[in-house]
Amino acid sequence: MRSRALIVPLTIAVVLGCATAAAASTPSTQTVSPSTTSGGQVVATWTGTLPGGANSGSDCTTSVSDSLNDHHGIDLQLPAGFYPTHRLTAAFTITPDAPTADVVLTVTRPDGTHSNSDTGGVGAAEQIVAANPAAGSYDATACVFAGGPTTYTGKLVLTTDPPGAIPGGFGSPGTKSPGYRNYSSPAGLGDSAGEPSIGVDWTADQSGNGGTAMFQAGTQTLRLAFDRAGNASWSNVTAPVEGITTLDPILDTDSVHGRTFVAQLAGTQSLFSYTDNDGASWVGPTQGGAPSGVDHQTVGHGRYPAGLSGLTYPDAVYYCSQYLEGAFCARSDTGGLTFNGPRPVYDSITSGCGGLHGHLRTAPDGTAYLPNKSCNGHQAVAVSTDGGDSWQVRQVPLSTGGTSDPSVAADQQNTAYFGFVDGSGHPEITTSADRGQTFTTPVDVGAALNIQNAVFPEVIAGSGGRATFGFLGTTTPGDFQDSSFGKSADGSTYTGGEWHLYLATTYDGGHTWTTVDATPKDPVQRGSICLEGVGCSGNDRNLLDFNDITVDKYGRVLFAYADGCTGACVTSRAVADNSHTAKAVAVRQTAGTGLFAQYDNSN
Repeated sequence: MRSRALIVPLTIAVVLGCATAAAASTPSTQTVSPSTTSGGQVVATWTGTLPGGANSGSDCTTSVSDSLNDHHGIDLQLPAGFYPTHRLTAAFTITPDAPTADVVLTVTRPDGTHSNSDTGGVGAAEQIVAANPAAGSYDATACVFAGGPTTYTGKLVLTTDPPGAIPGGFGSPGTKSPGYRNYSSPAGLGDSAGEPSIGVDWTADQSGNGGTAMFQAGTQTLRLAFDRAGNASWSNVTAPVEGITTLDPILDTDSVHGRTFVAQLAGTQSLFSYTDNDGASWVGPTQGGAPSGVDHQTVGHGRYPAGLSGLTYPDAVYYCSQYLEGAFCARSDTGGLTFNGPRPVYDSITSGCGGLHGHLRTAPDGTAYLPNKSCNGHQAVAVSTDGGDSWQVRQVPLSTGGTSDPSVAADQQNTAYFGFVDGSGHPEITTSADRGQTFTTPVDVGAALNIQNAVFPEVIAGSGGRATFGFLGTTTPGDFQDSSFGKSADGSTYTGGEWHLYLATTYDGGHTWTTVDATPKDPVQRGSICLEGVGCSGNDRNLLDFNDITVDKYGRVLFAYADGCTGACVTSRAVADNSHTAKAVAVRQTAGTGLFAQYDNSN
């Protein structure tokens, strides 16, 4: 996928490195220096003109001709000793005057590398935010993605803060609506990432980056480290025993204590390992909840309910899987080293539930939740208040069974948020303040964007009243599992069936939701998505059954998905160009208000 960068790094700059400009702004260059006062701002503005036309991508350096670009040079001069006693945020923004113009902003560094922003859409501004840029000369290039011609206004705002503030636009006052950046894994890593998992080790937080992310992509366990400016590096830290071909890989990170668990399902055994140093070394294999079920394993962790405690580890660790007609869970009181015997959760005869379930999560009060997409025709959740020793199935009354596993997460006030794809195909979410005994009326978070079909719902929660609900969605109605979905009558072209990642966030306990397209010009998939497991016969089974979502130490949302549309597929509607890949992509919140209230207005 093309990365949609909202907050990106400006790395060390020494000399001007932009290409010769065919058009220049007014003025063409400026020299700026930041304020040395905490909270002080320095603003530089310029204007320019962009011809009409269309660009082949979201990068002004790839324009057909540089005559389509407009350049503005910035010479950034820093006082001696400015770092590390100060923190500087540099926000480049361009705003088109024509309401029909879709513009792109590219900031080129003196070493020839550059960053792009093309997330705003038609008539909207584009912005690139950098933390602690080095002294030197930069080229802010504007071009038109589509539409125009248009004049535009450019602006650079330098904001000085004390060291230690969270970098970037995340957590800034007055910017509640979230923004996101996509990080695609490099070649050779995460190339087969259907059913990805993601977690964040908060104990590894450095300079406000929120911690180190751990990403499970098939048999590969990947470590994703962010620098202070939001740049990411990927590395393969797979445990020796986990790097084999098995069924249903899964990862879970105990963010508070820094332990990451990875399991690979092998028949009726689960090869279970864990690391306390983000993959530098591993303990295992152990066997999770022996014997294991044959499918859909999940690993979760959390506080013990009142009256229970661990033996050698502060949190309870759970392993669950299904055996066609039912499911069971086992608890570890030793941090995943050993597991107690499995306990039944439900069976199809007494509960009316299908065997497949979603991923286990726990509430701060120790309640464990295991969601199910269909119990007697309703969405439901199995609830345990005694550490997984016993379970009760609680249905969501105003719901119908669906085709994707639902997801549940509890905020810090123990309100549970249950996100699901209803039988109608719409993404809906409901809340419960009493452990699933009652639920609020579900809200269709895709209605405002005309989402007609959705898959892979994933929910994470934070402070009381805050949660984010992610899913893949399309505005095309109909049977999305049919191989003809979204295609022209002759089957050669996609006329619909374009799937994007959407993230809906609430800050008021689920009363209202703000839904954002996190991949606005870059489909995650084109055409059909098959969810029938071994019953799928085409190449549309590439994404498998789920994605994953988590949150970092400061409340930034991170989302993991497999990208099924890469290369020519990104811009081409030709069916022959559909890649049907499963490339690992991590999405990280880079702007707006996060899920932890204590970090509001932190920037």
